[in-house]
Amino acid sequence: MPTLPAASKSARFLISYRSQDPDLSLARDFYEAIKATGHEAFMAGESIRLGEKWPQRIDEELKLCDYFLLLLSERSATSEMVTEEVRQAKQLQDGSDQHKPVILPIRVNFPWSAPLNYDLRGYLQQVQQREWKSAADTPRILHEIFSLLTDGESRRVEKSESGELGDEQLFPLIASSAHPPLPVAEPVLPDGHGNLAANSSDLNGLLDPELSPELEFPFFDQAFYADCYKEVNRPGGLIRLRAPLQWGKTYLMSQILDYGTQQGYLSK
Repeated sequence: MPTLPAASKSARFLISYRSQDPDLSLARDFYEAIKATGHEAFMAGESIRLGEKWPQRIDEELKLCDYFLLLLSERSATSEMVTEEVRQAKQLQDGSDQHKPVILPIRVNFPWSAPLNYDLRGYLQQVQQREWKSAADTPRILHEIFSLLTDGESRRVEKSESGELGDEQLFPLIASSAHPPLPVAEPVLPDGHGNLAANSSDLNGLLDPELSPELEFPFFDQAFYADCYKEVNRPGGLIRLRAPLQWGKTYLMSQILDYGTQQGYLSK
């Protein structure tokens, strides 16, 4: 590990990582280097004490930190908790005059071409990133991070409409991937609680044109209504809606609740 200059002004880092190697080892390397140069660092596994509530502590640290160091691996990129952390960081950043916390995404053995889920891609598509492939990359990335702190150039890792920051840019923008973004969750019902498809004969007597107008959403058709309505009438039935944003889940749910009300069931 290279010798790094001591901090002239202390900054606070929150490190988000997966608790398995190489993510864990890399997070510890960053944590130790940050602390050694006089900055403050929060690493959940090292910093949260016994009895503390994990989500509340993470929320507090997000509000306090100047930099959100996000270690993205193939596994962590599919984590709902990670997506929520990034969402909160972006929300705090958008509401801050100083645009803090600055998000520093590091792709850990996670190439530029690997797709992110719908939400995460939306939060990070204009946030500049860096790729880590091996331990040989650690000193270089640390040097860039501390150069950013020393030079006071946090704007260089913020949003950029053009992405053209010159040859010396830090955390360059990712080029558009040929792969579509991964859905946040697959649009399926649990096994044993309704099927995704229904025969046309199953629709008879179930679909009221006033209850089920032609949908504007391409991902739900009348067969979904038939399956859901049958679950409403089945004792102990369970309907679980999972799909990416803008797939019409709220609309479908409102129609199901309306149908249940008209069948004499209580709905909330």
